[in-house]
Amino acid sequence: MPNRPDESGFDFPILRKAIDSTTMLVLARFLMPVVVAIMGWFVTRTLDDLKENEMRVQTRLERLWEAQATTNVQAATLTGKVDAAVHQLDRLQAQVDKVSRP
Repeated sequence: MPNRPDESGFDFPILRKAIDSTTMLVLARFLMPVVVAIMGWFVTRTLDDLKENEMRVQTRLERLWEAQATTNVQAATLTGKVDAAVHQLDRLQAQVDKVSRP
């Protein structure tokens, strides 16, 4: 029975003895929480960095939207001025056309 594989097919009795030893159980009990805490710290730092980068991108996008809005207002103002100038030129052309030439 000492060399009989278990249900998983594990057939290394020396390794099985090491895994089942008190030292491995102590390491698992006290080292694993430290490993999990370190992994949690890395995940937290990564999420904080992502959140900070998202805030930077959002700030840049807001500035871009403000600049776009300003550009749209300026373009609309210029369009209105150009339309008024074209209308005024049409009226002047009509007046010039009414003047008779000798």
